[in-house]
Amino acid sequence: MLLISLDFEAPLKSRVLPFGKSRRLSCCPVWLLDETDQNAFIGRVNPTWNGGLPATLIVNPGQGRRKLLSTPLNFNQLRVELSHFL
Repeated sequence: MLLISLDFEAPLKSRVLPFGKSRRLSCCPVWLLDETDQNAFIGRVNPTWNGGLPATLIVNPGQGRRKLLSTPLNFNQLRVELSHFL
C-alpha cells in the first residue's frame, strides 16, 4: 500500500504525519507528491477524477484493473473494495 500526500511540504511534519499516526497508518510510508503543478497529474491518476480529496486508487496490474473511490472510506468499506481485487 502506498500513502501519498498531496499537501504542500510545510504541513507534512506538523499535520500529515501526525494524522497518519493517529489513524495507525504506520504500516506504510507516506510519500509527498513532489509536483509543482498539482493539476498536471490528475488525468494520469484517472481521467474521470476531478482532483477531489480524499481519494483512494486501488490498482491490480496483474488483472489490469483500477478503481478510484472519491469518498472517505472506513475500514470495512476499504476491506470490501480491496476484496474485489484479490
